[in-house]
Amino acid sequence: MSAENPDVIPVERPFVRGDSLFGYDKALELNGEIIGITGERGELRKGMEVGIVGNSMGYVPSGHKPGEMVTITGFVEPFQDGASDHIITVSGGGITGRVKPSNIKLI
Repeated sequence: MSAENPDVIPVERPFVRGDSLFGYDKALELNGEIIGITGERGELRKGMEVGIVGNSMGYVPSGHKPGEMVTITGFVEPFQDGASDHIITVSGGGITGRVKPSNIKLI
């Protein structure tokens, strides 16, 4: 179901390349827009508040700090149209940027 209209159910489909990306392998699509991703690690959706995790050196590609709370504002298809594995757009603290699913911690 979508947050905007609880009677509308998004379509679950594999990523175009069919790969698993950090435990996520399907897109949730509604009206042609990816509104979430799902897989063995669970589900991430647009509008969720999540924590940020850095890599082993503490680096976060979006410019946020590890431990910072952000809101998921969008998704792109991995490795399509110039995208890499940074497929989740997040916003918080006046910064908007893209991160990998591995940079997200469910709270």
